[in-house]
Amino acid sequence: MAIGNPRALVAAIACSVVVCACASRDTPPDPTTQRLIGRWSQVFYFNSVSYQTAIDLEPAAIVRVKVKRHSASGITEHAGSGKWRVEGQDFVTDLDFDGPRDAVTHLEGRHRIVAVTDWQWVLEFPPGHQLTAWRYPK
Repeated sequence: MAIGNPRALVAAIACSVVVCACASRDTPPDPTTQRLIGRWSQVFYFNSVSYQTAIDLEPAAIVRVKVKRHSASGITEHAGSGKWRVEGQDFVTDLDFDGPRDAVTHLEGRHRIVAVTDWQWVLEFPPGHQLTAWRYPK
């Protein structure tokens, strides 16, 4: 994803969810992990750019992310995948993204989980700010 400021890209992608390797398990070990499994969507704005994100969290600790970036220069789409896990109260990710050579293509993130319900997932990012994702209908 090419944007002028690499930090803006990191923040934008990390906001969308953003992951570290974890053991593959067919059955998630805890209730928070079980509630997170599925497809989530998120829309947020960063530096006058809109990001529409679809996040798929699989039981085998795989995460797949699709990002549609709307800016004054047009619309670009990028995808990433990696690993995810819940560690204590944190959502931890390790993602690799496609994109041009000058873009950030690897992101690791750790964000405190504020809440997970059947339809809403709230993360703290950065401290003091919250991001909300909404579950796709099952």
